[in-house]
Amino acid sequence: MAVSISAASGAPVPDVEAVVLGAPGRARSGADGIARISVPAGSGVVRLRPSGAPPLFVRYALRPDDTARVAVTVTAASPVVGPAAEGVDSTPERRRASGRYREQPSLSPSALTRRPTSPLGTVLRGLDGIRLLEDHPGGPSLAFPQADGGWCRPALVVDDVVLEPAADARAAGESATSGWLDALTAGMLSSVEIWFAGRPLPPHFAPIVATCGAIVATSRGDTPDAFRVTEQGSGSAAVALTAMVVDGAGGVVAEAQVSVVGTSIRGTTNSRGVVVLRDVPEGPRLLRVQKVGHLPMTSPVTVSRADTITNVFELPRVTGAQLLDTVNVAGRRGLVPMSDVPVMLRGFEERRRSQRYPAATYISRDDNARRSEQAVSDWLRVSSRIRVQSGSRRYVELRGGSGRSRWCLPHVFLDGNVLSTSGVVDDVSPTTVAAVEVHSVTAGAPSEFIRPGNSCGVVLIWSLT
Repeated sequence: MAVSISAASGAPVPDVEAVVLGAPGRARSGADGIARISVPAGSGVVRLRPSGAPPLFVRYALRPDDTARVAVTVTAASPVVGPAAEGVDSTPERRRASGRYREQPSLSPSALTRRPTSPLGTVLRGLDGIRLLEDHPGGPSLAFPQADGGWCRPALVVDDVVLEPAADARAAGESATSGWLDALTAGMLSSVEIWFAGRPLPPHFAPIVATCGAIVATSRGDTPDAFRVTEQGSGSAAVALTAMVVDGAGGVVAEAQVSVVGTSIRGTTNSRGVVVLRDVPEGPRLLRVQKVGHLPMTSPVTVSRADTITNVFELPRVTGAQLLDTVNVAGRRGLVPMSDVPVMLRGFEERRRSQRYPAATYISRDDNARRSEQAVSDWLRVSSRIRVQSGSRRYVELRGGSGRSRWCLPHVFLDGNVLSTSGVVDDVSPTTVAAVEVHSVTAGAPSEFIRPGNSCGVVLIWSLT
């Protein structure tokens, strides 16, 4: 993609850094003001940093063989948040460590790491005090509550640039949303803070929070290795990986099971919450962490011989409602209230009950309770739109792709993280699976799971809690 950068006078602006958020692409504009940058197919965001001006953000949507040229004008009039005084208010890390703003929620780095491809709006939906208005006249929008019982649309700020101003109920309802909450994904951001009006907040945020609130994020601008998830079993050098498991209160979690997805490597944490996994192949991997009484998690990590750090994983305790039998929830024994559905399965249940994706296939553990299936791929032999192929290993194909009569390889997700981009599902044991759903792109699929370049569909695997 070529980005043509000019000043308000029309003169080209050289030496502007262009970075693809959450991806490796990076370039600088030349004397002609053009930055030629390699971007992944699909949709994404490019950040431009002109000297002496606020950063600019450019959205794109490209097919694999497309090329594009985008013209951008650099002005000094971009809406910008005022500078913070040096001290506890100057950075997200300092604000969090100061303890002054405990009443204001924020997304922890681990929450962003766990769902790198999910749109920001999707990630924020689960936070207390935030709700999604799917059918208001201006288009889907996140809403903050107001003192009078109404709602308002918060401002969206990235790198101190206001991408979307706050709006009251009437104005938000009459104007279309900018779409930035869908364009930005968790993997593009290093921090996300939520600021509600009427609660303590840094003075320099007061003008943008106004009478509603603000979502304030910092862009990452590079791709952490942990987000570069590739196929398992690369045959590279093996090293030891150290993991520590803690709970939401900061205490350690002993006897938690930690395993490398797609391998037989696993271990159990000791009394200090630590486990060392031996002979882990170098490169991107998925780690599965679980213990009874805690929400399980699957997290991407990068294993490196030169890396001696301890990977820390937070495994929050679950409430009694979240410990309900997932067989009853996902099966056909009657619907329980959505508030009683285990957290990990709420998205599955919402999509299944709403029939928003009528062509999708939904398979619960209860559907397979009386069958002696040996692999997850066996679960999927239930639809003419899905077929299981055998080669060096089994893989799944979906009917669809670029033509209805063609078969294609879907992306496979485990608990919201990419497990495979070539239809391999049997790296997961069926004894650990609560539910599976299959969506074709041509028939409609949840946008938060469609990565750039995926024109086929997705297989979403959800673990038992």
